[in-house]
Amino acid sequence: MEENEVKKKTVKGKVIAIIIGIIVVAIIAVGGYVLPTYVFPNSYIAAIEKSYDNKEYQETAKYFNKLSNIKTYLKEDEEKYHKLEQKVNLAYGLEQFENKEFKKALEALEKVENKTEELSKKLNDTYYEVGKECVQNKEYEEAVKHLEAVKDKQDSSTLLDEACYYTAVKYLEEKNYAQAAHNIDKVKNEKYENLKETKQKIHYEFGKQYFEGNDYEKALEHFKISKGYADTATYLGKCAMVEAEKAIEAGEANKAKKLYETIPDNAEYNGIKASDRKKQLKKYQALLNVSGEWKSTKEYLESRHVWRYDGSWDNWYNNEPTPTSIISLKTYLNKDGTATLKGTAKFYAYNNYSSISQYCNSYLTTRNIEFKNITSIPASKNLGNNTKLTYSNGKFTIKYSKKDEYSANFYNVYNSTVTYGKKTKTY
Repeated sequence: MEENEVKKKTVKGKVIAIIIGIIVVAIIAVGGYVLPTYVFPNSYIAAIEKSYDNKEYQETAKYFNKLSNIKTYLKEDEEKYHKLEQKVNLAYGLEQFENKEFKKALEALEKVENKTEELSKKLNDTYYEVGKECVQNKEYEEAVKHLEAVKDKQDSSTLLDEACYYTAVKYLEEKNYAQAAHNIDKVKNEKYENLKETKQKIHYEFGKQYFEGNDYEKALEHFKISKGYADTATYLGKCAMVEAEKAIEAGEANKAKKLYETIPDNAEYNGIKASDRKKQLKKYQALLNVSGEWKSTKEYLESRHVWRYDGSWDNWYNNEPTPTSIISLKTYLNKDGTATLKGTAKFYAYNNYSSISQYCNSYLTTRNIEFKNITSIPASKNLGNNTKLTYSNGKFTIKYSKKDEYSANFYNVYNSTVTYGKKTKTY
């Protein structure tokens, strides 16, 4: 009987202890939530305001890890919280900088919105220190990002060159030639160790990538930079010939000639020998000289009303050059070895006497031009519809004349003489 009583007392004691333990834990838990959330933040805020106003930033920075509690406390006043957060970030950033924790400092300082001159200088120092630290740790890609933001630091350009160079090498190894080229081209010191060879290799591989994708124009850009590396010369010839032949098909013989000047005589593409094409282009140099766009430099347009019986007349005329009066010509090399010069001529002419408004209004007129199988420019050519083209002393002239049988008593004559004396584009 006594033993049972002892057991009962023991169990009862354990239950009471458990209940007390639960109550204590609950009190601690409630206190652990209520105090930091609703009691302490108010004192945090007061302390932040006071220490910040006194420029005691080290004290202010202590509350960096309390921001989440303050945010909960001020959830109904976001503006007030934002101002406090800015102060704490600034103080924390400055403290971390002094502690040489530069990445932490940068993360905090970048969040500060009001960039005063003093803060901008500190940020500049921080970018430099983070960049330098990244270079030392061989975190080159991140280093580039930070060092590019640095101004007026004695060795920042040296550090940036190193970061850009090794970032380029990394991308080259990964066959990401676009990023490799982007970074290697940022290296300013042309005497940087192995720069020339690395740069050539990057652009060579990038050029091959474009070449294999049939984008010969882009490939050519990169092979020009890698000139002298591996078999770049072979690729250069092929790419330039592809682009040159495209230009010939488009009637841009001058562009083709310029490209062929960079191509070895022994190069071949699609059954075409570079040496043969060069001879052909030289043969038609006279046509290439006029290929392009010509602007009118002198114009005379007239609408003349003539009385049949005695030849007396009155007229309306304009003698001012107009910017839309142009001749556009292109030289095409034909498969049989001949050449064709083709294009359009635009000029203004009067063509109506039915009313005063029509009488005074000229119209833009277009004529097609085509000289087939020629080696030089003919002195003149009828373009039909009362229009004649002449070429003399390096200038083109259009003469247009049309007679309008207006009535039994009168007739009208519409005359236009336009000289195109200035070449503004070359094709």
